[in-house]
Amino acid sequence: MGGSQGAESINQAILDALPRLAKSLPKLQYIHLTGNRELNPVREAYDALGLRAVVRPFLTEMEYALGAADLAVSRSGASSLAEFSAMELPAILVPYPAAVDDHQRLNARTFVEMGAARCFHQKQLTSKLLLTQFRELFRKPNTLKKMSEAMRRWKADQATEEVVQRIYEVCQWENPEMDDLFIPVPKPREVAA
Repeated sequence: MGGSQGAESINQAILDALPRLAKSLPKLQYIHLTGNRELNPVREAYDALGLRAVVRPFLTEMEYALGAADLAVSRSGASSLAEFSAMELPAILVPYPAAVDDHQRLNARTFVEMGAARCFHQKQLTSKLLLTQFRELFRKPNTLKKMSEAMRRWKADQATEEVVQRIYEVCQWENPEMDDLFIPVPKPREVAA
């Protein structure tokens, strides 16, 4: 997943890894979001190997793809990471190297530090690296489970407040009391029957 424009380097590394992935992890199924420019070559590569894959330029309803996934390989934009967090989906992150203020690398670092993701610079991304990562993660499902649990911990009850606090800090706005901004919403366990 490379965001709305796709990511040629991610697409290429995955395509280069596919023949060996197909042999070493034959039960994997793929959802590959290519961006518009690379749709046909990517689709043809999966077809040539006879692999089960949904190949699209993008999806507007990401919750279906993310809900079906065990692992994402993606850029590390804020929207993607928020979606991964909401779905408790572990990730291999490849920050966009030209992102303003290197924000994608900084985004990824947070997820790596909490154990929910692995991060590689685009220059490091090779088919061999992806193959090694996939083999390790899918042959040791407990590792994926721990990464998912780390995602779950990150999306704590206070996550919204933390995001708002950081927005205020970055924008250097006066920081109001959080209690003034939010109306508490009862959690399901607090709702009377």
